[in-house]
Amino acid sequence: MKAHIILPIFLLCIAISTVVLADQSEQSYTQESQQLLEQLQPHIKETLRKIATIENEVGRQGEHYFYSMTVAATHEVQSLGVVLDKQKKQVGFKVLSVTPGSLADKLQISAGDIISTINDIEITESTAIKALHDLQILTAGEQLKMSTLHAGVYRELIADITKTHIPEFSLQIGTPTNITTTQSNTQCGEVFVANSPPVTKDFYPVSVQKVDGKNVHANNLRLSPGIHTLELKEYITDTAFTRRRGEMKNRKKLEINVLPNTRIYLVAKFNRAKRSRLTTGEYWQPVIWKQSQRSCNLEDVL
Repeated sequence: MKAHIILPIFLLCIAISTVVLADQSEQSYTQESQQLLEQLQPHIKETLRKIATIENEVGRQGEHYFYSMTVAATHEVQSLGVVLDKQKKQVGFKVLSVTPGSLADKLQISAGDIISTINDIEITESTAIKALHDLQILTAGEQLKMSTLHAGVYRELIADITKTHIPEFSLQIGTPTNITTTQSNTQCGEVFVANSPPVTKDFYPVSVQKVDGKNVHANNLRLSPGIHTLELKEYITDTAFTRRRGEMKNRKKLEINVLPNTRIYLVAKFNRAKRSRLTTGEYWQPVIWKQSQRSCNLEDVL
């Protein structure tokens, strides 16, 4: 199952069309799910209206604006659903907010609560990083155990961790960029950045800065078959990784062989053992996460 949201933007006149593609053999969405999908449109439209206003203020015409993203299908492990104050950790983590409907919400955790232990780890300044790491690598089928201080009362909480299949989805604003060589045919392959790669494998997002030496303004590209050189920028957010402005080699080149009707997903591979080697760039490497067969034609209009 795959959902596409294709959104042309023209100044403040924004046309929106939403297409949900499903295998005919599968049952349709429930009425409640369909309502949630339909509620996406006004939220997206309002966001695009704000973007159009901002771009107009700096002299950029909306019909020349382009942005796209694709998030690959994943089996997403249930997260706790809280924002924590990670600065003051001498006596645990203070909960700043709770996502409605999340695991934390179901456990009746509230903003202002203090989480004092995570999986039997008492949270102190020296154990905070390990405790946060445990929250980031929750595994389906395991249990999460926590101690919390709620309204002056200590509580012991236990939750079973589950996972949910999240289908691939795409968001596109404007017209995609086609980058071709001198070939006259319309064959092509696609290069996509993975917006939510599995961090448990030390994979993180990248953005495409250049293709064959030319600046680009899109992360999802159609390229003519053959060898292309991409310049990529990493976006590593691991808690064990500390950025230092001006010292980092956070852009690297990657040579890829684009095949017809093939989609390539790119990620940044974090080298945990060399996380302090910022100036040499040894802390990461651009890599191909996976490839899949997808029809591609440069004459297609999305």
